[in-house]
Amino acid sequence: MEALIKVLKELQADSMNMYAQSHGYHWNVEGRMFKQDHAFFLEIYEDLFDSIDSYAENIRKLNAKAPFGLTQLKANSDLNINDSTELSATQMYLELITTNNYIIEKLKVACEIADASREESILNFFADRLNQHEFWNWQLTASIKTTIM
Repeated sequence: MEALIKVLKELQADSMNMYAQSHGYHWNVEGRMFKQDHAFFLEIYEDLFDSIDSYAENIRKLNAKAPFGLTQLKANSDLNINDSTELSATQMYLELITTNNYIIEKLKVACEIADASREESILNFFADRLNQHEFWNWQLTASIKTTIM
């Protein structure tokens, strides 16, 4: 069960990082597609914000304490986000793709851990989050396809 609690805490912290990243990009994006980019980053950070509570609730279901302070969250995440306020919209998309892919890979491992732990409800939660992050990956990459191709 400790491996499952550990990965839940890591994903909670990683989601907090991606939340901060996408929210910061929402605030600071500029350019010709400002309105669309601003709204898109809002969709992402709202979804991430909602997921953070679910990670904590799943941690509590396993009789562990859910971390919440910045020190604890930093200790639970190896994810380093680019928080520069000087990125172009395309750079913001590329940074979010990198962060999102990191979380996708961790969610795949988390699904294996939950399955081995026979925690079906947590496995379903991870699968739902994986589906959402794969959706964001598709939308992020499709949004800049002509820019990077």
